[in-house]
Amino acid sequence: MSRGVFSQRVHTWIQIFSFALIAIGMPTTKVLMSFGLTFAIANWILEGNFAKKWEIIRSNKALLFLIGFYVLLLVGLLWSWDIAQGLKDLKSRLPFLFLPLIIATSPKIELKWINFLLYLFLGALFLTSIYNVLYYHFATDAIDDIRGLSRFASHIRYSLLIVLGFGTCIWFQIKQRKLRVFYLVLAGWFVYYTIYSQILSGFLALILAIYIISFYLLFYWKKWMAYTWAVLFFSFVGGTLFQVFNLSHESIDCSKLPPLTDKGIAYNHDCRAFSEINGKAILAYYSEVELYLNWITVSDVEFFGKDKKGGDIRMTLARYLTSLGVTKDEKGFKLLTKQDIQNIEDGYTYPNERNELFMPRLYGIKYQLLNNKAPNGHSLLQRLEHWKTSVYIIKKHWMYGVGTGGNQKVFDKAYDETNSPLNPENRVRSHNMFLTVTISYGIVGLLFFTTLLIVLLSISWKQKNLLGLISLVVIISSFLIEDTIETQLGVTIFGFFVALLFVDWKETETL
Repeated sequence: MSRGVFSQRVHTWIQIFSFALIAIGMPTTKVLMSFGLTFAIANWILEGNFAKKWEIIRSNKALLFLIGFYVLLLVGLLWSWDIAQGLKDLKSRLPFLFLPLIIATSPKIELKWINFLLYLFLGALFLTSIYNVLYYHFATDAIDDIRGLSRFASHIRYSLLIVLGFGTCIWFQIKQRKLRVFYLVLAGWFVYYTIYSQILSGFLALILAIYIISFYLLFYWKKWMAYTWAVLFFSFVGGTLFQVFNLSHESIDCSKLPPLTDKGIAYNHDCRAFSEINGKAILAYYSEVELYLNWITVSDVEFFGKDKKGGDIRMTLARYLTSLGVTKDEKGFKLLTKQDIQNIEDGYTYPNERNELFMPRLYGIKYQLLNNKAPNGHSLLQRLEHWKTSVYIIKKHWMYGVGTGGNQKVFDKAYDETNSPLNPENRVRSHNMFLTVTISYGIVGLLFFTTLLIVLLSISWKQKNLLGLISLVVIISSFLIEDTIETQLGVTIFGFFVALLFVDWKETETL
């Protein structure tokens, strides 16, 4: 087909409309994403001009790598453990290939329309984030766990969108070359939302986005300042992580502790769990009888019941008292205020947790690492089990992997073979994109995938495409703790923002 079914003007408008649906759909609903992708692919086919499109593809290394990786997915069906799932995976990965392919090979669109797509994305993201916060605070059926803040998508994927929104605002502001309060206010809101939501992956992505923006600006001003900033940044991050995740704790022998409280009641000493706040043994100097008798006099919440976050009240109480550095008996309990009791009922494990934004999340991770015997119900410990099982699988299938679609079956088998402590509902896939690719396609697939990412980063840097750099760094950071491209939203985010790498920001033709 050398010519399109409609005039090029009509095809271009359809393309803009399709991408507009995707831009709005990413923060709101999968339905718009699906319709947008379908319209975009159909329009690209009906547009024709395949000879010209092929010439563009042949001369573009990044496009060749994108197509090559999708071909690997196709070829991976030959040794797949689950062909039916593999065919579904091929369909779900279409945004990975077609969104960049459409932008790269179709006639150029005026920059004002590309900017318009980004404005739609920012608008939809802002409105949904406002709704999330209002719903979390005021809806009668809202849940208490902050991870339920996101109402439109997985909290992890939505946090990724928020950081991409922040990066887009900063990019727009830099392009303007003069102060635009709107962009700075919106960027500030996205920063606040990221910290407020306490999603670790979102926070890490935000830190990396801020770093790459500052490094880029310094590099093209004075290179030595950029390199100095890089050393200072990574030194600070490393030092902070060392302090926060210092897993040292007190060395204590329960057999040497006094057997009775001051009132002559037996202690239930247990020196195996430690506080993330001060490293003290949580159940040392613990008298369940005295705590129970005192608790029922000040609270209507059952002592053997749950707090508002779903934790055991008696354990939340013990952790709270430990954070204060007092004994877990009547003597220590009498030091609690009415506010402390309310904090414990609400699920807070130390006094300032209610008022802090992001530290509770870091302390929560530290608590998991300190007390890592039971992974179920703890996101980080479950991920460590997923990664451990992933390595086990890779050792057995290191060359070519298990093929497209075979991941869940091989994981189910591996969990049984390794006697994983994870409950059946927690026995999922790797939660790491690099491990996922290696499991599916072996070391060959990993090298291909890594090379593709390096090529995309290299192109962005050479073209001085700051938006592309921000997008790639944010997306790649998510690969470390998520199977980003394994989900519809994740693969659409990748396809949409990678597609923007192929926009000619200097030369465009009008409609």
